Amino acid sequence: MPAVKANSESNQKKLTTEPVQAGDTSDAQVEWIRLKDLKRLFGIGKSYAYGVLIPQGHIKSVCLRQPGAKTGLRLIHAQSVRDFLNAQLGDQQP
Repeated sequence: MPAVKANSESNQKKLTTEPVQAGDTSDAQVEWIRLKDLKRLFGIGKSYAYGVLIPQGHIKSVCLRQPGAKTGLRLIHAQSVRDFLNAQLGDQQP
């Protein structure tokens, strides 16, 4: 069995010290948002979301919480909000 050199060029990984550059994410769209982002991005308040949009199924949401916990994290599906708002355009009178 041939001996393998520990430091042979074929066994060494090529490393770099070049800094990593972040890509352009200006057109990236998030899939899930928090309620505070619903207000910031779409102008829809928490009361209207909890009182009308979520219970009537106009927008999709999920609550993440530990089993037995009283509170959790409510996330809103951003595309469902966009779909709801776009549907409202068809209902408006010129």
